[in-house]
Amino acid sequence: MSLYDNMASNMLLGAILNKTQLAISDRYNITVDFFYDKSTKDGKRFHSLIFACAQSLAAQGVEEINIVDIGEFYKPYAKQLAILEENDYQDFVEFVKDMCDESNFEHYYNIVKK
Repeated sequence: MSLYDNMASNMLLGAILNKTQLAISDRYNITVDFFYDKSTKDGKRFHSLIFACAQSLAAQGVEEINIVDIGEFYKPYAKQLAILEENDYQDFVEFVKDMCDESNFEHYYNIVKK
């Protein structure tokens, strides 16, 4: 069993938020399960919520996602929005979008998919 690589997951999410079509690409076939860490109490639910939003909005044609998009997406879902807010999603999203190097997407993907 490989350990969940938090930093690679952060960078993968950043790239996906910057270019959402990566979330629905047949080439990569990324699923919410990529962002599940069985060794943590909440299963990295925070990461999976960010990805699920990106995947859904990408399917609707959204090309880049920001904090407003995520907040609006989860507005009807109080429990999920609370998890995002507890994890300071606004700072997280801004950080990973700025820090990721999209040219290294495949590298992050290969680490996280293990």
